[in-house]
Amino acid sequence: MAEIIQSPRGACALGGALAAVASINKAVPILHAGPGCGVQAFAGQLGNAGPNRTSYTPDSFPCTNMSQHEVVFGGIDHLREVVRGATEILNGDVYFVLTGCTSDIIGDDVDSLVDEFVKEGKPVTFANTGGLYGDGARGYEIFVEALAARIAPVTETKDEKLVNLFGIGPGLSKCWSGNIEEIARIIERLGLRVNTFFTRGEDYEKLLSSSAAFANIIISPHLLKEAESLWETRHGIKSFRYTGLPVGPTATTDFIRKVGEALGVDTAIVDRVTEEEESYFFDYASVTIGRLPTKKIAVVADAGTAIGLTRFLSDDYSQEVVRVIVTDNVLPEDQPLVRERLGGFQWAQNPEVFFLQDDYEIKQALEGDSFDMILGSSLEDEIVVPRGLQFMVVSIPTGPDMILNKAYAGYRGALTFVEDFIDACRPVHIPGISL
Repeated sequence: MAEIIQSPRGACALGGALAAVASINKAVPILHAGPGCGVQAFAGQLGNAGPNRTSYTPDSFPCTNMSQHEVVFGGIDHLREVVRGATEILNGDVYFVLTGCTSDIIGDDVDSLVDEFVKEGKPVTFANTGGLYGDGARGYEIFVEALAARIAPVTETKDEKLVNLFGIGPGLSKCWSGNIEEIARIIERLGLRVNTFFTRGEDYEKLLSSSAAFANIIISPHLLKEAESLWETRHGIKSFRYTGLPVGPTATTDFIRKVGEALGVDTAIVDRVTEEEESYFFDYASVTIGRLPTKKIAVVADAGTAIGLTRFLSDDYSQEVVRVIVTDNVLPEDQPLVRERLGGFQWAQNPEVFFLQDDYEIKQALEGDSFDMILGSSLEDEIVVPRGLQFMVVSIPTGPDMILNKAYAGYRGALTFVEDFIDACRPVHIPGISL
């Protein structure tokens, strides 16, 4: 029997794939799913993360609204009408057919239908993204797998300055868009160009050019393993993986040095960039000396965010993170690596680590008095006030927060995180200083 999860933090696989497509300029999602799937999936993923995106269409998508008739007789004829209408009426550069549970269960041959339009010269593609395949992160993985297997053309010509950035999926974390931009900014300082796919101005041409990159950079301890294999076997593109979001000078300098080594960047360039970026960070961070209160902290977030924030707080600010609850679906074989990255700090003890997705179980794991602050999602808000805990939203769902291009990653994002952290710690009283 499938496990029932109370208050899931995000949408199903359809939501993750839909969030990815909706974040690409002039990309039109076409849903082959039941009525209500689109709005629920979109709100459950991008709507839970800010929201900082509206789709090109905007916020409404062509959909077959599958009913009992399609379940009994098949929905391909209806889908053909919807795709035909979308390509004639909507001025998109590419049209993505995304399937829901109903279509995938009855086995509609969407692949053959899409081939009909491709033969007509229409830029139509598809992915099987029914919610039965998993959560929003799995939907993002399916999208990247489709990019490698179906969308990006095979080419032997590689651009030795172009890299693809993966691992930070739209709507899967609080500051996903700003984090992508900050990491891309840092990589570009090494003399490389970056396909980010989902930031402002990125479009279908970026998807097509992805196969001309000479390397992929994946920011995740566990996502995109199948996609990583597809990129190498089909396109000859190897991937460098960094296991966790790089936040702050220690992790980001480590990230830059490892990227430089993996991609053959001149060490003089790496040294110059890290020196300049660290100087920028510490020029501002020095102001926080005496203003950053010491806390015992519980972190509730996806694996990448949890690793990034826990390591930053422990390695760079000597904070004590005593408990970490990883809320995305990390498979058992990947959990040891995540645990390893959530420990081994220079100045702090290793936290207790839990892998939980059910909201009731998460609340139980947050019982006790070993911490006085929670960095989590809006779902943890309800337990903060009764217990007198301080609180900061760092993961999805974000509640009513409006997030545009805020970042916590990198050097500059870490400064923003420190600002938010100090604000969340108020009221704090230091003699002679009013915060």
